Amino acid sequence: MVNLNPFAWSWSKKEPEPSPRGGWHDPSSSQQSYSYEERRIQNLITENDNLHNNLNNQYSEYDKLSQKYRAAKRQLEDEQRLTRSAQNELHEAQLRHDEEIKRLKSDFERRLHTEQNLIKSAENNLLQAEARHEETNLLLNQRTSELEAVQSFYPMTDSISGSELKGKVEAVNDEIMQQAAVITDALERAERHLTDDEVVQSRARELTDQGILDHTLVQALHSPNVDSFHVQLALQAVIVHAARRVITLLHPKDERHIMQLFHGITQTERYPISAKWRAVTHAQLCRTTDLTALYAPMFDYSVTSILMVGGWGGEAKRLNFPTRLDHLIDLAVELNQIIMQKVFTMQVEIIVFPPSSPFDSVVMEDESAEEPSGNTQNQQLPVLCTTSLGLAFSLVNPQATAASNSQWEYALKAKVITPRVFNLPPARA
Repeated sequence: MVNLNPFAWSWSKKEPEPSPRGGWHDPSSSQQSYSYEERRIQNLITENDNLHNNLNNQYSEYDKLSQKYRAAKRQLEDEQRLTRSAQNELHEAQLRHDEEIKRLKSDFERRLHTEQNLIKSAENNLLQAEARHEETNLLLNQRTSELEAVQSFYPMTDSISGSELKGKVEAVNDEIMQQAAVITDALERAERHLTDDEVVQSRARELTDQGILDHTLVQALHSPNVDSFHVQLALQAVIVHAARRVITLLHPKDERHIMQLFHGITQTERYPISAKWRAVTHAQLCRTTDLTALYAPMFDYSVTSILMVGGWGGEAKRLNFPTRLDHLIDLAVELNQIIMQKVFTMQVEIIVFPPSSPFDSVVMEDESAEEPSGNTQNQQLPVLCTTSLGLAFSLVNPQATAASNSQWEYALKAKVITPRVFNLPPARA
C-alpha cells in the first residue's frame, strides 16, 4: 500500500538558520524547538496512520458492502426476471382463459339455442299428442258406450283354482260322512218299528226310481236285522244326492225354462260367454233368497225316507235333522256359488253314479272293499249307491262351445258301494 505520510522521511542535522528578525538563534533554544516540532510531527504521523487505518477499514467495509450490493442487485435482477416471466405466463393464461370463456359461452349459447328449439318442438309435439289423446279418448268413450251392453258377457278368469275347488268338495264329503255317522249313532238308541204301509213302500220306490239306492240295499235296510253300517251308507247316499242337486242348480227353485235356456246357450255360444251368462243369471236369482232355509226341507225329506224304510219313521222329528244339516247345506250352497259364478275357463262336473253302473276303478273308489287294492277285483260288480261326491274338470277351448269340450280330468274319485258290502262283518261302522 502506498504510504501517504508526507513526513515519512529521514531527518538530518542542519546548520542553524538565521532568525527571521535577524541575528542567530541560540542552539539550545533551537534544539528545544526542534524537539517540539518533532513530537508534533510524530503526533501528526500517528494521527495520519490512524486515519489511514480507518480509511483502509472503510475501504474494506466498502468492498464488503459493494459485494453485498452486487449480490443483492443480481438477486433483484433474477427476481425481476422471474417476475417478468410470471407476468408473461399470467398474461398468456389470462388470454387462454378469455379464449376458453369465449368458446364456452359460444357453445353454451349454441346449445341453449338448440335446446330451446327442442323444447319448442317438444311443446308442439305435446300439443299434437294431447290433441290425438283427446281424439282417442272420444273414440274410446264412443266404443265403450257401444260395448257396455255386451260387456257382462265377456270372458273372465277363474276366481278359484282346481285344488281349492277339490278342497271344497272334500269338505262337503267329510260333513256328509260325519252327519250320517251322527244320525246312525242316534238311531241305535231309538225304537224301531218296521211297517209295510203304502207310504213306506212309496218312499222305498222313490229311492230306487230316482237312482239313489239299489233295490238290494233297500231290502237290507228294511230287514229286521239291519246292519248299522248299511244304514250309514244309505244315509250318506241320500245326502250325497241332495247335496249334488244343490251344488248343480242354476235356479234355486229348479225352474226348468231357465235350465233349458242355459242348455241352448251352451250349444251355440263360446264357453266363456255361456259361463258368464250363467254367473250373471245365478247371481241375480240367488240375491234375495235364503238358500239354507229353501234347501233344508229337501234334505229333511231325503233323510226321513231312509228312516221310514228302516223303521224309524217316528224318530225324524225328535232328531231335528234340518238343524243338524244346516252347516252341510251352507257348504253345498257355497260350492254351488263358486261353480256357477267364479269358474269360466273350465267345466266342472260333480260326479254321482247311479245304481247298477259298472264299477270303474279309474273314476270310482269302492268303500265296501276292506283294502284299497281290492278295487281292481271289482271291475265286474255293479254299483249299489254313491257315498261321496267325485269331481272332474274339463279345460275348455275359449273358441269352442261347451258341447265341444269333452276331455275330462278326474280330480277326485267318487266313493261307491258294491255287493261286496254284504260280505263284510256286521256292524262295521
